[in-house]
Amino acid sequence: MEVARRLLKALSQHFTPDAVPAKVAMVRDRVVRQVTKCVDPYREVKLRSNEEALKLLPLAERRLREAAEGYERFRAACLMAAAANAFELGVLGYSFNLEMAEKLLEAAELAIDDVEELYSFVKPGMKVIYLADNAGEIGFDKLLIGELKELGAKVALVVKGSPVLEDALIEDARFFKLEEEVDEVLTTPDGEVGLDPSAIGGELLRTYQEAELVIAKGMGHYETLTERPPRPPVAHLLKAKCGPIARSLGVEVGSLVVKVRKG
Repeated sequence: MEVARRLLKALSQHFTPDAVPAKVAMVRDRVVRQVTKCVDPYREVKLRSNEEALKLLPLAERRLREAAEGYERFRAACLMAAAANAFELGVLGYSFNLEMAEKLLEAAELAIDDVEELYSFVKPGMKVIYLADNAGEIGFDKLLIGELKELGAKVALVVKGSPVLEDALIEDARFFKLEEEVDEVLTTPDGEVGLDPSAIGGELLRTYQEAELVIAKGMGHYETLTERPPRPPVAHLLKAKCGPIARSLGVEVGSLVVKVRKG
């Protein structure tokens, strides 16, 4: 009852016509954590997601090895990174169980396919900032990060600085040994859904400002980063799991998307 009361009060303050859904979700998540005194309500789910993803990674790696070199291999990594965005449990009207993951990886098709544009954009020495989304899913990001590194890019991985929903934290990145794949691992200043560039500072802000490309995983990053013209260019990799996001992108609910946005 106390959670419901506090949530209603928070919604009366933050649920406005111009509200960003990701920010409202962040407020909701903080209220739940404060009232219940549970720092990370999704901890057990995230651990299971990581363990299940680790079992599926050999299948994904085999698919990558079977792809031709160059563009075809990069495309396969993008498809699997987008398909892995299905690892999500906090979206109204969307259901997911971990047994679905293998089927998703095998049948991945894109409703918006800007992979070729993204591939042609990556150059040796380019500074890329990679915004991770969910635990479990982050294991498959390792495949695309590997391809970006193969093309000579310098990659900074960004995970959440504290728990929010099932978003990946530094320990999730370490679970898949991603710190060995990237040039640096950075964290957001607090648990937030998506990323608001106007609300960050320090090393993360410097890296964001210097980046020549942003790879943004998931709907939260799409909701927050589309509030302003992209600078630098942003490649959104996601599964459109709800009606508003699907309508914004002009695709059916459930579609996989690799969309490049430039200023």
